[in-house]
Amino acid sequence: MQKTLFIKIGLVFILAMLINIPLGMMGNLVNERQGRQAQVTGEIANSYAEPQFISGPVLVLPYTEEYPVRAEGRDSDDKGNATHTRIQRRSAALYLTPHTLSARGTLATDTKKRSLFRVPVYTLDSNWQGSFEIPARLDAPRRSDSSHVTWGRPYLSLAVNDPRGFASAPLLELDGKAVSVEQGSGLSIAPGGVRAMLDSAVLQRAGTHTFKLALKLRGTSQLRVIPLADSLKMELASNWPHPGFEGRFLPLPESQHVGADGFRANWEVSSLATNAQARLTQAMATPSSCHDANCLDSFDVRLVTPGNIYQQSDRALKYGFLFISITFAAFFLFEILKRLAIHPAQYTLVGLALAMFFLLMLSLSEHMAFTLAYLIAASACVVLVGYYLGHVMRGAWRGAGFAALLSACYAALYGLLISEDNALLMGSLLLFVLLTVAMIVTRKFDWYGINANAEGTSSI
Repeated sequence: MQKTLFIKIGLVFILAMLINIPLGMMGNLVNERQGRQAQVTGEIANSYAEPQFISGPVLVLPYTEEYPVRAEGRDSDDKGNATHTRIQRRSAALYLTPHTLSARGTLATDTKKRSLFRVPVYTLDSNWQGSFEIPARLDAPRRSDSSHVTWGRPYLSLAVNDPRGFASAPLLELDGKAVSVEQGSGLSIAPGGVRAMLDSAVLQRAGTHTFKLALKLRGTSQLRVIPLADSLKMELASNWPHPGFEGRFLPLPESQHVGADGFRANWEVSSLATNAQARLTQAMATPSSCHDANCLDSFDVRLVTPGNIYQQSDRALKYGFLFISITFAAFFLFEILKRLAIHPAQYTLVGLALAMFFLLMLSLSEHMAFTLAYLIAASACVVLVGYYLGHVMRGAWRGAGFAALLSACYAALYGLLISEDNALLMGSLLLFVLLTVAMIVTRKFDWYGINANAEGTSSI
């Protein structure tokens, strides 16, 4: 075995590992920029409107219950125990969710920019209509069968995450009559929103009560809808071409349409499929069981920013060591097959040029489309490395050949970045192809015979 060859292989491996240091520093830079982007998103949400959820409307029927409680006192029972009865009073409410609820809305989107960062915002313009069923006899949860219940003034409650998002006051009609709204939903689990105080006579009219709601709401990045109705149907259209459908319920598959002009989607949710109604009642009775509306089932639409440059850069850096190792291996094969004397310092310069690609790609992508930034950074590195190696390898054609190989590697890396679902398959095929090429090229190479020329062709 040839000692010089093994020393050279060890040095090349160590250099490849050392190049990981600047790659790690670039990874920290990407994380820092991602953190700044999240900070800017929060700042814009604080000055515009937070990501929104819509819950309701809910018909709230407050009541006061007076019930007897035994306590120690002067009176005596049949066994001579000293007892007496006092009246305890408590306030509670009965929550009636809609029997039916249908909504149709459009989500007009825009982009807010601060410094180098862009955040999607939206304005929801929607119309809701539905019905409540008031039973002939209201059965409120009681502490005692002998208690006395006094009903208070009912109100309709609509909860949202950030009431600053109301572009205008919601327009509400109940049984064909307009009712005015005031600030605050009156729900402890989701206090933001509005409520409409109703006439107490509503409680006397058992049966179906219809309502209509015109709602215009602003928000940032995400919209959540909490399905509290027995039967909910919603149609939503938007000009945003990259929606992310999330939450517990996805749109009906046949209703989804996503294209360059935006998206359309329909949802249908039954109370049999969600625990939102039960969780709402439980949360209002026991606040510790559910601190906010996040514990309720919902379906969400997220305004996804495609090709997030920091996500793409982070993925590229994960392939960085593999990319540099492949390049060094090809460089080493050139050296062995062509009997060249290449110094470790020259390996180092080539490795730093490859590492510089990732920094160029990140910095350029903050000012232009990611694809264009990638193309410029890759082209700059290919030209630089090709020019340099043309002199190192003592031939312009050799430098051009290595530059062509490097270009193919950059093209393969870009394919891995844009094919997220097939990245593993493409990466496996790429490594197999490279290994196959290396084995074919060196199939007749005499590794033991390299010692005969080691003195004149190797340099450490």
